[in-house]
Amino acid sequence: MGLSADAGVEHLPALNRFQQHTAMGPAVLEYRIEGDVLSALSTRVPDAARGRGVAQQLTEAMLDFCRQQQLALRPLCSYTAAFVARHPPQDVQVLE
Repeated sequence: MGLSADAGVEHLPALNRFQQHTAMGPAVLEYRIEGDVLSALSTRVPDAARGRGVAQQLTEAMLDFCRQQQLALRPLCSYTAAFVARHPPQDVQVLE
């Protein structure tokens, strides 16, 4: 699907976020887990870093985590919802 999910993305479970440092500041995907469902809440990328695949890398890392933990995904974040609509994950259940 393009960029590797391990390209500098950190998972910070104590903060409920995936993060990647860019020259323009941190890019962050925030989530919460309730039961066996991960809700993607928001994805923020510094304006100057947009269009470089950073949000995609964060999203792919989050999907990898869902696979590993056998979590369903509820994409409340507009970027995540659009991403999974364009690239439906075969091994992660996506909830409305």
